[in-house]
Amino acid sequence: MWTRGERIVRDGNVEITAVNQGQEIEATVYGTKPYTVILGADTDDDYCSCPYFPGHGYCKHIAAVEIYFRDQNEDVEDVIDEGDMPLSQPVFKWAAKPEPQSSGKRFMQQRAIEAAPLFHGPNSKEAAIPLALKVTLGVASVETETWDTELRFFLELHISAREGGGHFYVVSDLWRFFDAYADEGRFDTNGKASYVLAHDAFEKPERDLLDAMASSYSSQKDHDVNNAAAARELILPPGYVSDAAESFGALTNFEFVPYRDRSFPQVVIAPFTPTAGLFNMTIKQNHDGFQVALVADAGLVIQGDQMLVRDDHCYQLTAAQMHLVNQLVGDFSSPLSPLSGQQKLTFRTDEAGSLRTLADAFAKIGKVTGAELVAAPAMTPHFALDRDLNAITLDLTFDYDGKEIPAGAPATLNQPRDSVKERQAVDYLTSLGFKPSKTLWRLAVPDAETMYDFYQQLLPNLRENGKVTVSPAVEAMVQDGKTLAPKVDVSEKNGLLSISFSMNGVQSGEVDQMLTQIDVERPYMTRKDGSLVILDEPLRRVAKALANLRHGQLHHGKVEVPAAQTLAVQAALGKSADFDDQVKRLAQDLTHPEQFKNDNPLAVNAELRPYQKAGVQWLEMLNAHGFGGILADEMGLGKTLEMIAFLTHHLQAGKPSLIVAPASLLYNWQSECAKFAPDLRVAVVDGTKPERTTMIEADGYDILIASYNSVQRDAAEYAKGPLNYVVLDEAQFVKNSATKTHQSLRKLKPRATYALSGTPIENRTGELWAIFALVLPGLLPSKKVFEKMAPDEVALRVAPFILRREKKTVLKDLPPLVETNLTNEMTKAQKTVYLAQLEQMQVKVRGLSSQGLVKNKLAILAGLTRLRQLCDTPALYVAGYHGGSGKLDQLEDLLTEAAENGRRVLIFSQFTGMLAKIQTRMKELKLKDFLLEGDTPPKKRLAMVDAFNAGERPFFLISLKAGGTGLNLTAADMVILVDLWWNPAVEDQAIARAHRIGQHHQVDVYRLITKGTIEEQIVKLQTQKRDLVDQILSGTENKAMLSDAEIRQILGIES
Repeated sequence: MWTRGERIVRDGNVEITAVNQGQEIEATVYGTKPYTVILGADTDDDYCSCPYFPGHGYCKHIAAVEIYFRDQNEDVEDVIDEGDMPLSQPVFKWAAKPEPQSSGKRFMQQRAIEAAPLFHGPNSKEAAIPLALKVTLGVASVETETWDTELRFFLELHISAREGGGHFYVVSDLWRFFDAYADEGRFDTNGKASYVLAHDAFEKPERDLLDAMASSYSSQKDHDVNNAAAARELILPPGYVSDAAESFGALTNFEFVPYRDRSFPQVVIAPFTPTAGLFNMTIKQNHDGFQVALVADAGLVIQGDQMLVRDDHCYQLTAAQMHLVNQLVGDFSSPLSPLSGQQKLTFRTDEAGSLRTLADAFAKIGKVTGAELVAAPAMTPHFALDRDLNAITLDLTFDYDGKEIPAGAPATLNQPRDSVKERQAVDYLTSLGFKPSKTLWRLAVPDAETMYDFYQQLLPNLRENGKVTVSPAVEAMVQDGKTLAPKVDVSEKNGLLSISFSMNGVQSGEVDQMLTQIDVERPYMTRKDGSLVILDEPLRRVAKALANLRHGQLHHGKVEVPAAQTLAVQAALGKSADFDDQVKRLAQDLTHPEQFKNDNPLAVNAELRPYQKAGVQWLEMLNAHGFGGILADEMGLGKTLEMIAFLTHHLQAGKPSLIVAPASLLYNWQSECAKFAPDLRVAVVDGTKPERTTMIEADGYDILIASYNSVQRDAAEYAKGPLNYVVLDEAQFVKNSATKTHQSLRKLKPRATYALSGTPIENRTGELWAIFALVLPGLLPSKKVFEKMAPDEVALRVAPFILRREKKTVLKDLPPLVETNLTNEMTKAQKTVYLAQLEQMQVKVRGLSSQGLVKNKLAILAGLTRLRQLCDTPALYVAGYHGGSGKLDQLEDLLTEAAENGRRVLIFSQFTGMLAKIQTRMKELKLKDFLLEGDTPPKKRLAMVDAFNAGERPFFLISLKAGGTGLNLTAADMVILVDLWWNPAVEDQAIARAHRIGQHHQVDVYRLITKGTIEEQIVKLQTQKRDLVDQILSGTENKAMLSDAEIRQILGIES
């Protein structure tokens, strides 16, 4: 290829048309016709319009352009970088720089897409006659890159007209031949014959071979060998002959010429076997010892192909066989001569072992005659194992047909020995770590791990290599776990599960020692006497269950865990344990609470819906077994009524139940109790410290209702008196286990504790742990261990103690909820303020690492809050701002329309300042409203709720946090969420004030979203964070906290 390129340059057929700086060189190369050549800055961008280039990625025309620049001492890459045209030479005319090509034109050029010819002259294509190809496969001596000589296969071509039986002319210039073949042009032989090398002029087998040869030949621009006859001989790469044998057989004219004086009409590729007869070894015995003759008649050795060539057969060797041939007979002749000849050797009688080794190796490549003269007597090494303190001892003997001969015993004339195998046996023991000690071998086993490795690896390997006998002392060192037949019994008593472990032959005191060392990652355990027990699958299950469930110390094979873990224990132990009837009954109740028998009548003034009755039944089931739980129904499904119905069944004189709720809901609970159970004696624990203490200590109340703050202040007083039940309403208020309120509640000792919350988990699963620490202590492990538990394991433990139903599932008759996102545009002044604040936040956050984000998270969250305020109106943050607000304008339109249509509307905002701005606008519009904020007294709050439901005023402005829970506002049929919060649970609580039991109208929810702000990102995040409690129950937990990545996402910063 390179030589032909030089010829093109020498003939003056290269014309540089353009140099595009930094991109490419464009040239025209004149051959059969002008070809467009492009050399790119990257070789992958090279292109030529000749027919040869698309299938090969390189051609003589590209080579010619490269040579052209080389002859001018120019580097192609430098020319492209500098963009300068080369100095012109007299032989060339430079064309004007063309206009830059379009991408479409370039696309067509690179793929050689040209218009189909529509016209042709009488001589536009030379007539091609059918041609015949004769292929010669031969063997040539070549010189390698390291100046060594070796034999390689080559192909030689001869061409003739197919018809008429013409003379075959040798192709003496393969480069020129394949150029013509690529272009389907004319080729002139040295014998004056001339042929058009049209592809279809050849038969298909010939054409296939030519295509393969053309590809192989073009890749030999840089030869790995030097061949004197390179112009007419194509040196074949190793492996080619083996792969092409079938195609050779399909050729009409083929000959194999491995030697100058002999040729064959075919080549046979056969796998080499010792029976091929190429190598022979003869052993004869005389009075001095042995005479050996090694004979080779293998023909030529083609090292690169790993082949032996004899006559028309090419024997394919493996790498191992080739190595043995070179090792045993490789020096019989020179590398370029046929491998033939013989070598005679002598061995003394006492060297029979060495001769046997030679015979064994030679038998892998040839026939051995007389091998029986040096055949070794049958021998099996005998490894006798015993124990000596912290070591394994081994007595090595050799078994010759039942006769045991100690290792190292001197040879005798009456007992033939296999000295080679005996010597290798000694080396083998040394490789295993045994060390000779007088008449025995010793292997140190200082610890259990070494002992385990011996039994699992070395002992089986010894058995594979000989006969092994084991003393009773060694057998006793390891015991199969199956022989222990571990047994597990599980029983329940007084709220605890007793799990008892026992093993055959193991005293109860030793069971503790064995089980406490079980590690599911270690495949064995040790006994007191130092012996090992190999863990089988039943023992592994016991180990894993113990690791997951144990909370206390083992005592005589027994461990106790809270009965609340029944399902987790059952799942962990499975069929490997026997459960008593009480445990089975408990598991049945937890799995199928709907089948629990409850004969208590419903003593409330209300008709409970079916799902509410099921909720009371679930509470009764938990109570029957002494368990607490979390009633986590979606907001608006009537959890309060279900709990009142349950409490009325379990009144106990002198032991009031304590309902703990947010301060804003105290009188709501009192009102609900009076409504549904008027006979209950209920007191709201409020007022001064003495007043609260008097109510707590008073006798005669069935239910006490107190706020979380007051319970924390009065914890000592509550702890003095007996409590029936504790109910934690809106239990997310105690989601932080580190607070004083949470710690105070843990000191109370009620009969059971129940939590009510539509969102028991708002941000992280640790909140669930905190609630269960109050509701069902002992169900979950320590907080540190809990955080490492897998989601499916958490689900298995908590699922029986959380009851969650959704409105869409249980309230088929509830009017629909229609949610709409309304987008508003910021005013020009509002946008200016917002973008300035956003840029400031982006600069700050972009420069922080993950650790820096953690340290500055409070400040960052404060900054995000300011951005959310600016979405409402900059007047909340910027003093003296009068530039207007797109959101307030949109809200004004929405409220005006609502008033005209007689709608009853709840308006929620997180910012009390925004509520004040809205109320000002409403006064201007003469729209009457109620306003509920965090400092609204509970009694006034309840009065406003009743007044709104009674229709006094159509609008209710509510602080999102202060009024998002505990309110029943079913008179509303529209909810407006003025500003967004990234935790959707907070919004869902607000919406549930209207969309709940008692609602008879469709509820329309409108979210006001300011375009081009972080509020659009918040909407995206909300879909990822919805229903975290459902994910926990299904074992697919997902974190709901605002992560570092989410902060960057909100601010529009790429990670």
